[in-house]
Amino acid sequence: MVTSNYPLPDLGSSLKKGDIFASAAERDAMVKTCIEVYRRRPFVNTGGMKFATALAYATFLQRIQPTLVIESGIWRGFSTWWIEQFLPPETAIICLDPVLIMPINFGQVYRSPHAAYSTHDFSCISLEIGTQDRACAIFDDHQNALPRLEQAWGMGIPYVLYDDNLSEPTYHRTFTHAIQDRDPLIPTLFSLIEEYWVFPPLLGSPPGCPLDPLYETIPSFLQEFLEELNDPTELGYTWVTLITTQSP
Repeated sequence: MVTSNYPLPDLGSSLKKGDIFASAAERDAMVKTCIEVYRRRPFVNTGGMKFATALAYATFLQRIQPTLVIESGIWRGFSTWWIEQFLPPETAIICLDPVLIMPINFGQVYRSPHAAYSTHDFSCISLEIGTQDRACAIFDDHQNALPRLEQAWGMGIPYVLYDDNLSEPTYHRTFTHAIQDRDPLIPTLFSLIEEYWVFPPLLGSPPGCPLDPLYETIPSFLQEFLEELNDPTELGYTWVTLITTQSP
């Protein structure tokens, strides 16, 4: 049975509707926590993760409590810093990004003294994940989603988090595209998937997103924060999606 908050088509599998937050109070507490942490951010992450994406990461990572996180695509490193704020210090983090080998001026960056870095692509690394490991692969690398899932499952990784799992056309094929197009692999994949969560937008309705926003109107504790970001509608919504499974 697949538990999901997203309106999935008939997949030939049993579906159960779920909610990411158990209550409005739990939602508000998570948002307020993320606001306080976000205000301590090491730099303003222009061109990268914004608050809506950061909120989704924090919510999902606290939900699954991984002991190992593999980031595929780190760019300036803001997401690495953010991950460290919400997981225990003993959590192992591996940061992968082939672009780091290029002579690019990234501007302000964060590189963790506790993370392992590599310029290899995720498909080129070799990891043996133990049955007791709670490993999570995070894909913010703009590569086709289904091959990435196959690679993660091949390593024994039970949690996969996609950033940019967009519905609108883009230069990589997302999991949402595969669902919309009724890709023939989708029923087989969902027979192995236990949970499929798409994080809702914070406010407003981004194009193609069927999920209700977390808030219909701006609550008082977000007002000043939204004005500071000067983006009161979408706040950088990127369709962050968590897939959980016992890997095949």
